[in-house]
Amino acid sequence: MGGMIAAMLLGIFFTPVFYMLARRYLSKRRDPQGEDAKWEAQLAKEGETHA
Repeated sequence: MGGMIAAMLLGIFFTPVFYMLARRYLSKRRDPQGEDAKWEAQLAKEGETHA
């Protein structure tokens, strides 16, 4: 019974911590403006070749 309570308390504490760490790690790697520019350049290039 004590192990189940300890696991529950650790889960309640560490789940939000790991969630925030993952959000920070993934948000640093993503550059929305750079991705938009890259897609727009690719679409413009494809439009030139298909036109």
